[in-house]
Amino acid sequence: MTCAGTSPQLLEQPFPEWCKNLRIKTAEGIRPFEVFDWQGDFSDILLNSPRIPITLLSSRQTGKTAVLLALMVWLALSREQFTGLLVHRKGDDAKTLARRTKRLIPRGVKLASESLSLIEFAETGSALHFRSSNHKQEDGAEAAGRGLDSVDFVIIEEASHTNNVKELLGVIGPCLTHSAMATIVLVGTSGRRDS
Repeated sequence: MTCAGTSPQLLEQPFPEWCKNLRIKTAEGIRPFEVFDWQGDFSDILLNSPRIPITLLSSRQTGKTAVLLALMVWLALSREQFTGLLVHRKGDDAKTLARRTKRLIPRGVKLASESLSLIEFAETGSALHFRSSNHKQEDGAEAAGRGLDSVDFVIIEEASHTNNVKELLGVIGPCLTHSAMATIVLVGTSGRRDS
């Protein structure tokens, strides 16, 4: 599985192979990130079938977020000016996912910015944004997309517990207009708890 549009001077390893270089925390301790078959198939669909609706039925704690964060890092390293956006319903949770993402960036990769709201890759000019959709604030959905003119890949975490998903999609949708990839992944578990 390779990424269409990848420049030859950029990262050339297929995503599942690249993941083996990562070390993640498991029940058995720190181990190389061995992509499960379903994770490989899922990432292949995301990379090669943009702009189609995809539904993944899965229980909790199966590695959905881990593979999506790794995929965003891989895309940021393998495409010039790739822009990823991760939206969580709470700001602290978005920052926690930014910290997890930073642990997936290989040593030696030069970053132009590495805050908990924006990770910019110096060599590729790619950027990963981490934002909140705080529905308790009047501009929660708008703030999630503010200032973004073009986005390639969007992850909305805890989508089933986010009260303003429709508004989020309305704000973020136009940002995907100029992307050949234009992918939105809604991650969540069944059930809803209004807060």
